[in-house]
Amino acid sequence: MTLVPAQIATPRLVLVPAALELAAAVVAGDLSGVAHAEGWPHQDTLDGLGLALDPNEPSPVWLVTLDGSVIGDCGTVGLVDAAGEIEIGYGLAPEHRGFGFGTELVVGLSGWLLAQPGARRVVARGVLADNTPSRRALERAGFVCEREADGLTWYGLGVRIDDSLDGIDWVQAKADLAADRFDNGRSADALRRSFEGSRHVAIARDGGRVVGMARALSDGVCNAYLLDVWTASAYRRRGIASRMVQRLLEQMPGQHLGLQTDNAQQLYESLGFRPQPEFWSRVSGTWLDNDANR
Repeated sequence: MTLVPAQIATPRLVLVPAALELAAAVVAGDLSGVAHAEGWPHQDTLDGLGLALDPNEPSPVWLVTLDGSVIGDCGTVGLVDAAGEIEIGYGLAPEHRGFGFGTELVVGLSGWLLAQPGARRVVARGVLADNTPSRRALERAGFVCEREADGLTWYGLGVRIDDSLDGIDWVQAKADLAADRFDNGRSADALRRSFEGSRHVAIARDGGRVVGMARALSDGVCNAYLLDVWTASAYRRRGIASRMVQRLLEQMPGQHLGLQTDNAQQLYESLGFRPQPEFWSRVSGTWLDNDANR
């Protein structure tokens, strides 16, 4: 997938896509076309701009500007991979470090990347363990250190979607659903059984926390039913529900997928769903009066 970089504005900075002509000039040592801080560019800048000039798979690079002057740079190392991850790199001129600009640019860049099709997580790989300023910038931007070895650290940001029920705290999940008025009265154990009894599930996680769920019942041949699509209120409008539904759709090729919704028509229409003439339903006996809820 090709990324077409756009200008990104943060409270104090503007991240400007680096034009190829300018990138080539800077790499060649010609700085006449850009106003810049005294400590820019540096060796990491030249490496990053070199990735932007790769004729086979160019990586997008932004110039970090403050009041029109370039004080740093940032970009990706390659494009979105098969797992939906994309790696970032960044650097600032020495005289502009220690003012929170690193955190600010990482927040802006990461937010833009996570809004791009196919991007599920933003990662920073191989960060020196003793590079405290860089690590602090990542952590303040919401990144989590996921691994440390041989003097290096690996950071990740973003909600990931998987199809595993491992590690779910069903009591907490029940509480979170109830807080959003989405639990339908089920107990924590009944909620667990609902998902364990479903043919397909999609779970959204932010680190170890479950922040979204969806499941589908299916005959595995031609018909399926989508239900319990929930995203924690603090995580809404980030495309998480769309990603969960899309993941479920990918597991049910060739099948007709139905659903019922009271107030999410716009979401489902954006995913290709269309209204049917009628939906009929009834409860067998009394709602939730069965062994699973006792």
